[in-house]
Amino acid sequence: MGQSTDSTIKSTSRAYIVYDKATGEIALVHHAITFSNGLQPAEKPEAAALRLSGAPNAANYLVLDADAAEVNKLTPIQVDITNHKVIPKIKK
Repeated sequence: MGQSTDSTIKSTSRAYIVYDKATGEIALVHHAITFSNGLQPAEKPEAAALRLSGAPNAANYLVLDADAAEVNKLTPIQVDITNHKVIPKIKK
């Protein structure tokens, strides 16, 4: 959770996960912090995540908006493509 010197400004941290919609393999986890001051970012976090992922064919990828705590774990993760949820990575 972010901090501010102004106690009236609250921050929210989210993770935007770019993943292959056929396999659930994660290409990028983009963290974005927004503040309650009402200012909107220049680019939507989902669009920024997709752009930053460098995905060669963006049509094959989706972006999942997730709680940052879901991806801040020590175990590898992937996306369950049926339920669109973060799950532990399945070993092959």
